[in-house]
Amino acid sequence: SAKESALTTSALKANAAVSAMFLAAEVGYLAFQHWGQKKISWTEFKYQSYEALASQVTSSITSWAGAGACALFAGLLTGPMGIVLAAVFGGMVGGAVGQYAGRRAVHAFLPPYED
Repeated sequence: SAKESALTTSALKANAAVSAMFLAAEVGYLAFQHWGQKKISWTEFKYQSYEALASQVTSSITSWAGAGACALFAGLLTGPMGIVLAAVFGGMVGGAVGQYAGRRAVHAFLPPYED
């Protein structure tokens, strides 16, 4: 229905917004490590920024998908509180899976950085 579609779209947008905030924080910290403290090289900064981008994008999508899948499953077995708890749990698990998958993808497709 239109109401469910709007709810799904707003959940996806909310996940994307949270992931964007975490991405900004992570890349900001990396920039501070590179330019402010000279602890990492430019190559390492770029590589770790790619990792952050890939992991936040995949985390946003898998968190949304995990929350939806668990909420759907819980809807078949429990009441409203079970659906909410399942959505939260599914979102956390999905987000963690996305973080791992995104970082693994960077390691698989980009050569390791060398100074």
